[in-house]
Amino acid sequence: MVHSAEEAAEFQRSVGGRIVLKPVDGVASLHIHPAANADEAARAWRDLAVDGFDAPIAEEYLEGPVVSVDSFSFDGRHVPIGYSEYRMNERFVEWEVSTPSRAAAPHLAELRALTVQLLDAVGLTEGPSHSEFVLTPQGPRVLESHARLAGSGAPELVRRAFGVDLNRWFLAVPLGIDELPAASPEPVGGAAVRFFTPQPGQVRAVEVATEVGAEVRRVPRGETPLVFLPYLDEFRQLPAAAVIAKSPGDTVPELLTVADCVSGYVIASGVDREAAVTRCEEIDKNIRFLTDRRSDRPTN
Repeated sequence: MVHSAEEAAEFQRSVGGRIVLKPVDGVASLHIHPAANADEAARAWRDLAVDGFDAPIAEEYLEGPVVSVDSFSFDGRHVPIGYSEYRMNERFVEWEVSTPSRAAAPHLAELRALTVQLLDAVGLTEGPSHSEFVLTPQGPRVLESHARLAGSGAPELVRRAFGVDLNRWFLAVPLGIDELPAASPEPVGGAAVRFFTPQPGQVRAVEVATEVGAEVRRVPRGETPLVFLPYLDEFRQLPAAAVIAKSPGDTVPELLTVADCVSGYVIASGVDREAAVTRCEEIDKNIRFLTDRRSDRPTN
């Protein structure tokens, strides 16, 4: 933690390369400030202080693709399950998740071992966890970890790609209904979820092609979904589906955090990750959001 602009600058100098400043209790990729030199580090600290964060975390910036490992623990034993990769914008907002990750595959043994070491180090013994890593030129490095199920529909992707229902395990393994397997399962296919990322502004229309290639659901206008990915549970048996969460007159926000991924999503299964991603892309192309950029909104 750094408590002043001077401490932030000194941390950057000690690292000797790019760093990141972010809130201790930050969420959804909000308030992340990369800094390449001491002046930028000091400026990042001041910007965070203006937003109410006067003791942020300073970290070495890790260069490389981000991957994750979803795992489950019982009685102190950890079993890594799914391994996913991400696509994100310049603000580190993840708008696509897919599994099993081709990028992670060459490092899979090390990633699984690192996951177990990390969970042991923090003392986790029970339940689901989601650990993220950066595949740096020096190998996998820990980015962050959470003692919970992953967001962005990841448990459903794991179910489709590995045949493991982490939502069910949350209850069934501690109760002895299901048994935690002795080893990590092999993938049985691939899966991906992709959030719509239309141009920010007011929605004029949403055009859906006749042959969209998936079941399409619309969130009724004026209705606020109670969950981040509405109707996801209803799509369990479908190879592909899409949800349109914006109607004419609604506003599409700038994609500044994961919480701004509110225009809807596509989910698809495939024989592998690449097939699932391709199917999501094809469905995405068949659903067009026509928006008018508001002149009082900042552009990025």
